[in-house]
Amino acid sequence: MAERPPSHSRVAWEKLEAPQSHSPLPEPCEETEVQPLQLDATQLCLCKEEKATMDFIRAFVNCPEQDDNRKMEFLDSICRLCRIAKSRVLSQSLDVFCHTYALAENVKVLLEKEPRNNLTTAVRWKAILAITELGSVKRVLEGREKGLLEACFASILALPPEAEMQDLDIQLYLRTLKDMDTMLQKLVLSCSVPRVSELLQIIFQLLLNYTESETVGVRVRALERISVLSYFLANHPTLEAWRNLEEDMYGPTCYGDVQVPILGELLGRLLLFYSSKEETSWAAFSPLFSLSRFVHRQRSRSPTKDKVQRLHWKIERPNLLHFPTTRDFAMDFAKYLTPYETTSIVLVTIEAMRDSSMFDREAASNIVDLFTRYPDFWLEDVPKIMSCIHKNLECINTQSARRSVESLLLALTDQDPTKVVLSLLKFSPIGDSSGMALWEVILSTPQTLEKILKELLSEQSLVPSDKEKTYITHLSLMASTELQSEGFSDVYQRHISLVTVSLFLKHLIELSERPDLARKMLVILPCIREFREDGHSDIKTDVLVIFRNVMRHLERKEASAIAVQLAEKLLPLFDAESSRLQEVSISLFRDLVEAVVGKDRRSMKKEVQRGVLPLFFHTQDRTDSVSEASREALFAAADFLKWKELKALVEPQQTWRTVERSLVWDRRRAEEYMEQSLPYLNNAQAILREAAIRFIGITARRLGNRNEKLQDICDALLPLVNDADPSVQSLAAQTLLILGTQRK
Repeated sequence: MAERPPSHSRVAWEKLEAPQSHSPLPEPCEETEVQPLQLDATQLCLCKEEKATMDFIRAFVNCPEQDDNRKMEFLDSICRLCRIAKSRVLSQSLDVFCHTYALAENVKVLLEKEPRNNLTTAVRWKAILAITELGSVKRVLEGREKGLLEACFASILALPPEAEMQDLDIQLYLRTLKDMDTMLQKLVLSCSVPRVSELLQIIFQLLLNYTESETVGVRVRALERISVLSYFLANHPTLEAWRNLEEDMYGPTCYGDVQVPILGELLGRLLLFYSSKEETSWAAFSPLFSLSRFVHRQRSRSPTKDKVQRLHWKIERPNLLHFPTTRDFAMDFAKYLTPYETTSIVLVTIEAMRDSSMFDREAASNIVDLFTRYPDFWLEDVPKIMSCIHKNLECINTQSARRSVESLLLALTDQDPTKVVLSLLKFSPIGDSSGMALWEVILSTPQTLEKILKELLSEQSLVPSDKEKTYITHLSLMASTELQSEGFSDVYQRHISLVTVSLFLKHLIELSERPDLARKMLVILPCIREFREDGHSDIKTDVLVIFRNVMRHLERKEASAIAVQLAEKLLPLFDAESSRLQEVSISLFRDLVEAVVGKDRRSMKKEVQRGVLPLFFHTQDRTDSVSEASREALFAAADFLKWKELKALVEPQQTWRTVERSLVWDRRRAEEYMEQSLPYLNNAQAILREAAIRFIGITARRLGNRNEKLQDICDALLPLVNDADPSVQSLAAQTLLILGTQRK
């Protein structure tokens, strides 16, 4: 009885491939003869066909440098072998043979070797047919699709325009494109369920790359392939892709299983093409319409109800009286797309406004204006959009495009001012030209900046926690080194703190140095002034620097009223722990004194008089910048008050007799200055404690025994007898002795 073939398909293929032990060693370009299986008469012819096909494939793989006819026969053999395997239910074992002889890789090589300037043979067409057949055999192309598709698209989509190809067989050309479309569909149909989305992503991404070609014909070819695949998706409620479970059971891939991660970018590119005035406009319509149907069918059961209620756009089937506009398509998609997808569309459109873009920048501007008009539906991921604007801004110089970007920025700021500020602080360090331009736009509308300031004021933490300090440190590093950290900004948005405010104020300082921008900041000064109430010296200093810069760019009449309101708030800062804050506050006080005119002088006089003694003390400050600023401010105060004797105190060689003549000749003023000098007995600087003791002694002597607070003064001086500084000890003891004698 004749031996029956093995019952398991894989065993059969392995036996077909296993060489017999008595076979001689093969010569070059020869293959070991395959011993046919012992089959019955009805199977003998089929096995011979298999053997001949496999022998030819082996021979070609070993000697691939052959003419076009042999190449096409090789590709035909692959198709024939796949069909035989499927008819005999041996497809599960065919993958072993295909992998052993690298059939997919060999097809790829043939495509890569085809001339790029013409289509004269059927090699490309037959290669597409071979890929289609190989894709129908499970596991043969798994993981190899991208390389094959890259070679396929490069060989066909990148061909010159039809009119430029010599001796073009138009029928072969059209057949090749048509069968390429069939190949793409069948690859998706044959793909395992877990990889459907991955394969769609690969195909669409490769096709999108060709839509960036400088040649219109290449772009149109790519869009036509996108159109066919989109139509295919829209018209298959259930894709005929099957999944192989452990039990060898299969099930269909439903719409819910099909996700296209690149959908947002794809739609963004299609909307731009549809808005253009070239041939690509019509080529983009069909895929847009198909994808609209696909998205609607896939997600209509679970859209965001709020979006659907507020958006009433619906794409109708086009007719002679109505054709959907770009706006119709965009707003119809907005009902169903995820925030990630809508953001991708926004990013693509922003990049399309670059000067070097192949897209119609006017059309791109119009689409961006649509996003600005409906921010709730499009501007959801503020940090990503801000990053894209910052990255592309310097390359966007067309007037309409620039205007659209600025409007988009203001819409983002109105949507979420905190995220806009955090994004700017993260992406644009001090001195960055793009960041500067964006700050200017925000500053151009004071109401927007005022909203930002109020939100920062309402959310800042005056005393950061340990956890918050970690975020502060991280943000500081990012601001100085442009360090990027995925996911950090989302966490940090909940921890708006001191460094956030400080970095924001430093940007405002830079802007306030420009006369044109400084004047615009006048309206937001009340909001900025609220930051001064914060207990941190750096923030107070930055606020004062902004005020100082703005005041110097104003007319004296404009600055005068502000000066009166601000001067009173500055006096306590003369004695701040930070020498930088001292210097800035004293310097600003001098500017305010010099700015006052007209009727405001009367209101300012009291504040200037109260500032004289602290300024006098700080002319002796151990910090040179503070002492110098104090001398300049004291001179300005003397000029304002018209006290000639007071100007003498500015001179380094002034004597305490000069002080007596200048400050304590009037009894009422002497009593006020006595009260004002007492806190300086506790100053951290020994030289200022010593100056306060001397002043108190002179003033007390001037007031004599009529001084009702003499005992309080002695009580204040008594601890200084044990001061750490010997000079202060000695002077305090002498002064107490004199005052004690005076009391008697």
